[in-house]
Amino acid sequence: MSKSKRGSDGRRRRRKQNRPLKKSILVVCEGKTEELYFDFVKRQNEIGKRFSLTVKQAKSGSHLSLADSALKEKSKLSEDRDFDAFWVVMDVEDEHHRESLQEAIRLLKQNHFEIALSNPCFEVWYLAHFVKTDKTFLNCNHVITELKTHWRKEFKSDYDKTRKNNAEQTWKKVDIAIEHARSIKENQFSEADCVSQCNSSTEVYKILMLLCRENNPSKKT
Repeated sequence: MSKSKRGSDGRRRRRKQNRPLKKSILVVCEGKTEELYFDFVKRQNEIGKRFSLTVKQAKSGSHLSLADSALKEKSKLSEDRDFDAFWVVMDVEDEHHRESLQEAIRLLKQNHFEIALSNPCFEVWYLAHFVKTDKTFLNCNHVITELKTHWRKEFKSDYDKTRKNNAEQTWKKVDIAIEHARSIKENQFSEADCVSQCNSSTEVYKILMLLCRENNPSKKT
């Protein structure tokens, strides 16, 4: 017989049985754009039913500073809760930072972090909502210029990376973005060891596949 306990009104409450446990995931983001995106993602009902997301923005700085910040967040937050997975969302940026990027990746993987890397920047993920492209971009500003063309056509406004509703506006296209980004990585750049060698591409689709599709019968895998 299942146990029950009294509520604040004195009535006995029967404990819910067979309630599935949520997977707990820490997501450490390089910048505010990424943090705003995953703050929106974690509030989606179908995701919230199956996952408990903790989203943190890392301290700004180099790739190694980001890795160090992620490790500190993991250590601090793990003191009073158990996590099933740890993710870092970060950018390649440009050629001048490749050495520090590889060192940061090595450090994060040693400490059991999964990495969602974008080359050159997170806006490649937003761009994947509109078009499948492996076009080479010199830097993030060039990605944003390309993104703005599609953003204006779709939303009749300019893309602003600090706007809080960017994720909400694009959410209806998230499955398209997943397939576009996955196709680029698995087909055009299938032989590359790291996204740092794949301009342009993004691995953000990996964490979205996990959140949107794992144990979700309404979504295909």
